[in-house]
Amino acid sequence: MSSLEALEWIQNRITSCLWYNKRLYTNTNSGKTIVMCWIPSHVNISGSERADIAAKSALSLPITGMKIPAEELIPGISKFCMNEWQDIWDCSQGNKLHSLYPKVGAVKHSKTLSRCDYVFIYRLKVGHCRLTHLVFIIC
Repeated sequence: MSSLEALEWIQNRITSCLWYNKRLYTNTNSGKTIVMCWIPSHVNISGSERADIAAKSALSLPITGMKIPAEELIPGISKFCMNEWQDIWDCSQGNKLHSLYPKVGAVKHSKTLSRCDYVFIYRLKVGHCRLTHLVFIIC
């Protein structure tokens, strides 16, 4: 919504807005009809709706004068995200890869093999390949 509002501001000096407004002007002058509308992206997505509620509730909290550099926040946020991802990984049912990769984010691939080779090797390790899915008929 803020992007659409920025495009409406006639005296905007932001380069990208100027570029889009020029393109919009050129296309409408050539007879094309362009309709821009805002569509809320978080509608009926439970995780996003919870995030919106949490963000709105934070607006009522008192503002602190303490300033924290982003460099100090990033490691904590990264650790939190990795813990959440690990919980999801540990709770997934029927996950054949869990035995190969019990910890998320710990896999380091060397550059010696291609992605295709790695896919082949790990499919063999978890028993998911043509050899394990072929049906042999013995007469």
